[in-house]
Amino acid sequence: MIKKYDVVLYGASGFTGKQTVAYFLKHAPSDLKWAIAGRNESKLRAVSKEIIKGTRDIDTIQAGSEDVTSLRRLVQSTRVVLTTAGPFRLYGKNLMECCAEEGVDYVDITGETAFVRAVMDTHEEKAQRSGAKIIPFSGFDSVPSDLAVFAIAEYFREIRETKLDSVRGIYTIKGSFNGGTLLSMLHMFESGDWKLMKDPAILIRETPKGVKLISDSFDTVLDKTINRWITPFLMSMINTRVVNRSAHLSSSFGTSYGPNVSYTEHHNFSEWWNPLPAYVYSTAFRAFQSLGTLAAFRDLIRNLGPSASEGPSEESMNTGYFKLDAIGKGISGEEVHLEFSGNGDPGNRATTIFLCESALALATQRKKLPGGELRSGFLTPAMGLGHVLMDRLKQKNITISLKGH
Repeated sequence: MIKKYDVVLYGASGFTGKQTVAYFLKHAPSDLKWAIAGRNESKLRAVSKEIIKGTRDIDTIQAGSEDVTSLRRLVQSTRVVLTTAGPFRLYGKNLMECCAEEGVDYVDITGETAFVRAVMDTHEEKAQRSGAKIIPFSGFDSVPSDLAVFAIAEYFREIRETKLDSVRGIYTIKGSFNGGTLLSMLHMFESGDWKLMKDPAILIRETPKGVKLISDSFDTVLDKTINRWITPFLMSMINTRVVNRSAHLSSSFGTSYGPNVSYTEHHNFSEWWNPLPAYVYSTAFRAFQSLGTLAAFRDLIRNLGPSASEGPSEESMNTGYFKLDAIGKGISGEEVHLEFSGNGDPGNRATTIFLCESALALATQRKKLPGGELRSGFLTPAMGLGHVLMDRLKQKNITISLKGH
């Protein structure tokens, strides 16, 4: 069936949504047919006036997140849906379900693993039958972590002719939250999803294969490999679950990472001689998790924090950066290091690149994706986009480099 659009950007009037519009305006192929969509028509027109400025003839589509009829009409008009409209538990369920039912590819920036699991439980088989590639977690959560482990596993399998045993991911970052991310975090506490997210197998519906499930550690330790103090990484409860699903799917698809692969994730925080900042951060991290269950605390954060449409300044986003040092160990004991890094605020600039390039890969290179046209269902960035996305990111000045082999 010929579709009117190649990609529809849903949530285009939000803080991250506006960045996706600007990115497509600059980087999408000139012959790509795309439109912007959201719940509020007047806000969409404002985005068109503010960002597109008449340089392109881009349609706007009004579709409320609870209006299944309008959402289905939107989905039926396009080959790919890109959405930034969160919290996804509140605003994303119907759109994801429509894509799964209609055979339309889908990417988002959610970190809400419990939300994704809930939709998987009712719609995974529907997506497999319809041919839809449903790929959540396509922002900073969890593209770097997922692709890094994928690349390391492939190195051991293809180059060393052995299997992967474990990977430790150590992040160094400079960045900040936008309002949408903060509201999503608070809603995870409010809905009770935070408790469900503690399950390392939350994204695996079947008996896990090829995965060693490890409970989250909140210890602050001196890592002798880098000679620095490391703490729990804020997004590890999301990223490790996505990597676990990729390792499980790799076994199902016949390209197993290894017999019992584990992935842990940490934050590179302070020099070996100064543990205090790391312990202060770790204590604050634990306190936030405890206080997040209290309604009064959530209300306070909502009042003090940015609104859903607010975020860091342009200067702040431009001066941010991230670096993931992934240390992989094969079953033979051999180690390999992979660097996955880039400039720009990870939760905003980098997320926009990851998400938009994921959508463009689906729209323009679908036959080259892992498993080709036939692989469908609820996938991960690694299992759904793989090398195609890695190559696209390298062209956008994202470093993905194996070292020490």
